[in-house]
Amino acid sequence: MASQERSARTRQRLVFAAATAIAESGYEGATLARICKAAQVSIGALTFHFSSKRDLADAVRADARTLTHDRMRQAVDAASAPGAALPCLVRLTVQLAHLLETEVVVRSAARLARDCPDDDAWVSTWLPVVRRLLAQAQCSGELRAGVDPQVMTVLVNHLVFGAPPAPGAASQLERVWEVVLRGAASLR
Repeated sequence: MASQERSARTRQRLVFAAATAIAESGYEGATLARICKAAQVSIGALTFHFSSKRDLADAVRADARTLTHDRMRQAVDAASAPGAALPCLVRLTVQLAHLLETEVVVRSAARLARDCPDDDAWVSTWLPVVRRLLAQAQCSGELRAGVDPQVMTVLVNHLVFGAPPAPGAASQLERVWEVVLRGAASLR
């Protein structure tokens, strides 16, 4: 059992080291040597757990998706209540900004998505929910007439990717939403 625990800890250190390197330097800049050094393991230990750098990046993406999915569920639980879609959307984006601020695997997954336009592993975790919330907001009259949910989806994508992974980003995003919603929400 101790061997399995040690193996699991080594794997987690490798994922964390890879996430840190990718978040800082992108996929290309995150060399296996750098990752091994940061995780304090040999290249042999790395290849025991991951057959390639791509497999390691996939593990980072998987961890990011899990964290994002868990946080997203918390943010959108009340979405079915009338008039709740826009508040849930705001909570979701603020939670995403908070994850980008605090979780290196999420920052890394976002960096991979920015650097590789074909890499939608992390974005596909939350963007369909954004679309659903905006469609719900439109149907329930939460959006002002003429506000296109597709354009709002693009805005949300830019807000999330534009949120700097720095302290205070989540609260900054809340203030941005206050301004945006004054122009997009219906006057009921």
